[in-house]
Amino acid sequence: MEDYLSRKEMDSIQKQGGYFPRHWSYSTTNDYVITQVALGLEEAGVFDFLRKEKATTTSIAKTLNINEYLLDSCLNFLWSVTNAIEKNPDNTFTLKDRDFANPFYIIKAYKSVFDNIGPALQMKIKYGDDIRRDGAYLQRSSEIVTRSGVRNTIDRMPRDISYLVDLGCGSAESLIYFCKSADNRHGHGIDIDSLTALKARNNIASNQLSERISIAENDILDTAKWKTLKFGLNTAILASTILHELLAENENRLINFLRELREFAYGSRLYILELDTPDFESLKNEENEAKKLFFATYRLWHPFSAQGMPMGKDSWEKLLKRAGLHIDRIRKSEYELNAFECIL
Repeated sequence: MEDYLSRKEMDSIQKQGGYFPRHWSYSTTNDYVITQVALGLEEAGVFDFLRKEKATTTSIAKTLNINEYLLDSCLNFLWSVTNAIEKNPDNTFTLKDRDFANPFYIIKAYKSVFDNIGPALQMKIKYGDDIRRDGAYLQRSSEIVTRSGVRNTIDRMPRDISYLVDLGCGSAESLIYFCKSADNRHGHGIDIDSLTALKARNNIASNQLSERISIAENDILDTAKWKTLKFGLNTAILASTILHELLAENENRLINFLRELREFAYGSRLYILELDTPDFESLKNEENEAKKLFFATYRLWHPFSAQGMPMGKDSWEKLLKRAGLHIDRIRKSEYELNAFECIL
């Protein structure tokens, strides 16, 4: 005999969302599907297309040479479950939230890492040999987080700073911003990724700054190739969210690098930008869910990509003082980004 629910029980179930499961893991599954669809659209260039104009699936598919039927399904899916895509009466689509794709850049950057967590745990593969980060997307995601803090830092540099050396320069966005702030300013960027270095040079050329900014494809630890640059009272060195990567083995590697930097760049100013990263214990009790998820994920991927674990502000202060650096001031900006201004 079948069991029948009373009307009162039925009403109660309906008010709670019907017969759909309420376990939190189902929302995680849904978020995963949204993420995968968004990653596909980003990779196919759809978001960049929709940032410029509204369009039908037919025009997008024709321009980007992609499958119209699958594209239509993806866009309608996002339209129905998010507020990022707007479907207009004329059947065109609009990217309603222009920043919607930004968080997916970091997933694209670390996708090979996330996809191989199991094999990495089992020591079947190793980061650097079998899996790597995507440098282009890493640069794009990093600039989203650091852009405001870097620009605030540059805006507050003394006006007599005429030369900027950017360690891990990415697309050269910071160098371009620095040089556009005054006609007498020049810069030099260093980045280990060849494609990123190429993009930096292209960006510099498009901004007509090739005569004032140079880019070297190099490891910042290979100081022999850049320690002869012009250093002194009018020089600033920028290290934005890169020095924590040197903490993979122990603090001594970074401390020795900073001490060497102080020797050959004595008198220059060093601006170190790093996220004020809480530990997992603090994150467990964090009430701001966005902050909790951001920093928990930030902490997660570092050991899987052979990087040193990010630290909080107090730990950074202690480390910099151990390296013999004088911290002139510390400024905080969005994303809990601290800028340590040091005198070498």
